[in-house]
Amino acid sequence: MRFRAVGFTLLLACSVGIGIAAESASPEEKTARTIPLESVLTTSGQQGLKNVRDVFPEENGYLRQILEGRCGASTAFLVEAPSIIDAVSASAGVFVGSRNASTPATLNKPDPPRGTFALVAYLGSGGSEPTKWIVDKIEIGPHRIRLSYHAKQPGPETTDVHRYHYWALIDDLNPGYYNVELYDTAENAVTLMRRVEVMMPRQ
Repeated sequence: MRFRAVGFTLLLACSVGIGIAAESASPEEKTARTIPLESVLTTSGQQGLKNVRDVFPEENGYLRQILEGRCGASTAFLVEAPSIIDAVSASAGVFVGSRNASTPATLNKPDPPRGTFALVAYLGSGGSEPTKWIVDKIEIGPHRIRLSYHAKQPGPETTDVHRYHYWALIDDLNPGYYNVELYDTAENAVTLMRRVEVMMPRQ
């Protein structure tokens, strides 16, 4: 009888713990949608992502500006662009220009297309082999856009300086403020957060 009582108590405790964990999930976690990693464009060699060499078989001026310009610490921001190629173009204004990232950057043209968004992220630079950072997932919530990643274990790597850029289309967003985050899954910590305002396009 004592064993049955103990077993029932443990089962009840586990059930309560699972229920509390489920209830404690934030609204962002409950309603977030995930962007397929195979749709993410990158300069890294991570398997399963689109490499810029495959999307830009010929030299692209905007991409060249990004890769040859000064890049400091990691960053993340939003752009408004109808395609992944346009997202690269729009991001150049932030990476190498003076474009403010408090609102999504648009294409540098009269009456640029509006309403379709993309996440742009830069994790830093390091050796190209092995891949220094791995993107785990990209989530879009009601008020948070998060790129989760982790660093490979330290070890021998090539001595070249390779930049780790990422572009991901996230389609439409409701007007409002969004926390755009980089999240280290190994450290369980937000390593960067930018507050971005998405506004309704003017008619």
